[in-house]
Amino acid sequence: ALASGIPCLASAFIEDAIERDVDWRAYLISPGPSKIFNHRCSQLVDPNWGGADWSSAIARSLRQPFKGMEFLFLVPPGDSSILSTVRELVPFCLSAMGASNLKSIVSTSTIVNLSSYDIVLIESRCPGQIIPELWKSSGKLCNFGWLKQCIISGAKLPAEVVAE
Repeated sequence: ALASGIPCLASAFIEDAIERDVDWRAYLISPGPSKIFNHRCSQLVDPNWGGADWSSAIARSLRQPFKGMEFLFLVPPGDSSILSTVRELVPFCLSAMGASNLKSIVSTSTIVNLSSYDIVLIESRCPGQIIPELWKSSGKLCNFGWLKQCIISGAKLPAEVVAE
């Protein structure tokens, strides 16, 4: 929702809206603390959300922090439901935030040259995932913690592997 400008509301909104006419803007919640900025961020909501012309199929972040960027995504191994969800959410979030291209790979051996990618995205909590030294020293390596912080802040943050 945050990646595509859809408001995240407190659950009290539902209860109050049943009882009376309320403005949903009063129920916006913080997307969470930014580890980078060391404070809680505010949401940037698509002003067309909920209107007649709004469609979830074309929902995008207003800031478009990844506009024109090329991403390489090392798909985490495994078949858990969490990893399955990650495989769906990462492309959605990157696209909603303006990424122009995403290449997903399952093995680091298939990519030798990183020059055509702006960011290399990995799941750093995945045991057994081997990241080549070239990738680590590229200045392009990021993890899901970084992506979460970009979504929370609505900005492209410097490339890094954020502790989770």
